[in-house]
Amino acid sequence: SFGLLGRRNGCDGWQIGILAGVFAQFNLDSSSEDLINADYVVGIPWSWRSGLVSSRVRLYHQSSHLGDEFLLGNPGISPVEFSYEEMEGLLSLDIPGGWARVYAGGGYLLHTKPKLDPVKVQWGLELRGPIYNASVYGAFMPDLRVVPILGADFKTFQELNWALNTNLVAGLELYRMSGSRRFRVLVNYYYGYNPYGQFFRQKVETVGIGGYLEF
Repeated sequence: SFGLLGRRNGCDGWQIGILAGVFAQFNLDSSSEDLINADYVVGIPWSWRSGLVSSRVRLYHQSSHLGDEFLLGNPGISPVEFSYEEMEGLLSLDIPGGWARVYAGGGYLLHTKPKLDPVKVQWGLELRGPIYNASVYGAFMPDLRVVPILGADFKTFQELNWALNTNLVAGLELYRMSGSRRFRVLVNYYYGYNPYGQFFRQKVETVGIGGYLEF
């Protein structure tokens, strides 16, 4: 997600940007590490902040495509054109002191293939621990800081009879006092319906690790 146009006064202000991404799953047990599915996402997010209150509204398109090798190895599966546009909004409140944040909102599908029930509800929280000085070798990166962080996100969908989908992350955030970039290393746990493409009616449980750069 990249900001294109906005106005800021300190941390307050607004911004319009563009988001784009590809989320792909591969079968690493196959000899050629076959592509199972790829979801393409593109959209326009609008964000706003004033004091402890912030919000994000975004309109985005997502389309899903099964891999050719996956279809060849599973002749009983017929590809389905799967795509949608969603209008999504979230409202967030920071707890004074900056150690926690809570948010809630939802989304509405404007156009889907195949036809799906349109409503999504979402809520969650973030927790930030104490800041630790992690200076490396004294003079090298003397202003490096490390913060433990924890997040929990919950979603329910009308199409899936409001079953709860849970995503938990925990890890460390690293940044320099003199810089604007932040790097996070997070362990991720998910339990719920598959968030990817045509497999959305399949329940999954996953554990993973990721690195995230904020700038």
